[in-house]
Amino acid sequence: MALTKMVNGIPVPLTTSEQSEIEAEWAENDIKAQEQAVLDAETKAKQSKLAAIDTLKVTTAAGNEFDANTASRAAVEAAITYLEINTATEYEWKLADNTKVMISLAEFKEAFSLMCEKQSAIWLGE
Repeated sequence: MALTKMVNGIPVPLTTSEQSEIEAEWAENDIKAQEQAVLDAETKAKQSKLAAIDTLKVTTAAGNEFDANTASRAAVEAAITYLEINTATEYEWKLADNTKVMISLAEFKEAFSLMCEKQSAIWLGE
């Protein structure tokens, strides 16, 4: 397709170099649009995974249900560290349903492991 430009109100065909320059710009714009579409899809996928993690819960063998979002996982990890440093056996905890119970170190470790597994499954798309 021959491209034209207006010169004194008259359409004049572009030179080969002018047409090549415009076609190169169009190609570059197409590449940028494709790259942006990929970035948008990746962002949407990440936001979807974060939303799934925000509502995640795990249940231990004892039947206690823990929130398993990123903040809760960090809090459980902190509780494990606290119990190990202080050689304590239990720590008071608020479960997903807001019930306060005493949780053992072993159960915290179980909950932490379940949280890591479930979060990893979401991130890996399993």
